[in-house]
Amino acid sequence: MKSHRRPPIEIIIARKELCDFLQNHHQKQLFKSSTEIIYQGHVPTAAYVLLKGEIEIYKGKRRIETLRGPNIIIAANELVHDLAYPYSIAIKSLSETYILCRSSIKEIMAAGFLPQLQTNSDSA
Repeated sequence: MKSHRRPPIEIIIARKELCDFLQNHHQKQLFKSSTEIIYQGHVPTAAYVLLKGEIEIYKGKRRIETLRGPNIIIAANELVHDLAYPYSIAIKSLSETYILCRSSIKEIMAAGFLPQLQTNSDSA
């Protein structure tokens, strides 16, 4: 029997305090159509907080998982540390997110809303 393992990607659940902060300091983005937001093997240009809707995770052209909001943060570690993302991420139509640049992630970390993000080499 084949076992189904969760992909080894870092997903952070945003706490209420972070969601409140984002609501007061960032604008929500509604995706009106399905859009690939992260390309496999590339350093992300932004991190995303999925508030409502779904994202699909792909390895090559094969979909390996669908995640549903709310409050899922993806690509924060890769963005902060300039790491290539191991999967492609597509956001489904009518999904709502906050899009966070590197300086926003660092501001959120400094305010204590996110744990300090580490690379595997940082913890060795």
